[in-house]
Amino acid sequence: MKLYLRPAIEGLEQAIQDRPFGPIDLLHLDAQKNSRVAEVDAVWSGLADRCYLIQGDNRNGHVQASSALLVQQGRARPVNLIGPETLHSANFGLLETGPGVARNALSLDGLAHQRILVCVCHQDDETLFAGSLLAHLKGRADVVVASFFRPASNRRDTDTREAAMQQVCDLIGATRVQLPFAVESDYPRLRRFIRMPTGDGMPEPEIVRPLRRHPLFGLLSGSAYALMKQFAPTTVVTHNRVGEYGHVEHVLLHHAVKQASARYTDAQMLTFGLNLPTADLTAPSLPDQKNRMFDCYMPQWNGRRLYDFALDDETFARVDPQEIP
Repeated sequence: MKLYLRPAIEGLEQAIQDRPFGPIDLLHLDAQKNSRVAEVDAVWSGLADRCYLIQGDNRNGHVQASSALLVQQGRARPVNLIGPETLHSANFGLLETGPGVARNALSLDGLAHQRILVCVCHQDDETLFAGSLLAHLKGRADVVVASFFRPASNRRDTDTREAAMQQVCDLIGATRVQLPFAVESDYPRLRRFIRMPTGDGMPEPEIVRPLRRHPLFGLLSGSAYALMKQFAPTTVVTHNRVGEYGHVEHVLLHHAVKQASARYTDAQMLTFGLNLPTADLTAPSLPDQKNRMFDCYMPQWNGRRLYDFALDDETFARVDPQEIP
């Protein structure tokens, strides 16, 4: 252990100059609340490519603002540790930072002027998982939102969901596409292919049978590929590998879109970040705009009441389509 009895920034700069150890993998900042970004600047050249940053006084407004600025600058990303590694105290916040994180950073500004294809299972998923992102990109990107499942016949909002999704797309200036092949809840055999574990923690699914054998998989993947060829997106956004909260249809579409993206090769692939351990992009919540999207689905469906994450900041993770699960 080496101790520097100096003001925080001076001590950090001296430590980086002395290099008493190798690149810094874990940095804990708990000095002045309003100088965290400057403290990160002072130590930046000594950080490992990927370094965990733990901040004390995390509930303080200055600290929260500095974290938001680092994320906005693309120099940090949120980390959600689930399980025994969880930080149990609300006084501490965890980010992943470092030059490697910055080199691979995604930003809202970086998505501006792109062609973006959003592939969702159901009408309402675009609002739940990406409503704030799409509001941020209104007028700045060319967005297509495609829903791959038609509404089930036994819902209160069966006859209103597609019209509601059209209203949402009108609000955000996006083109809407509805695929005709699949009906929500029409394929109970899906649970024979995807097994969602029970218990606490991240719901990592188990693929118990090859998904290519499922009667819907080829249709979903082929439709996604056809949309990519038609609209030529530079970014594709879809469900994640855990189905956000364990929804098997979301998991199925994730793998179908991933297969299509591997064939298409001309777009980066992002997934919704809910319940994933790390995020490459954070879209700050725009509650007023997102509430207007929810209003399109009212009164038959109230996502704000059903889902506790509905108005939180949205996160997104980059995926390599060529990676074999």
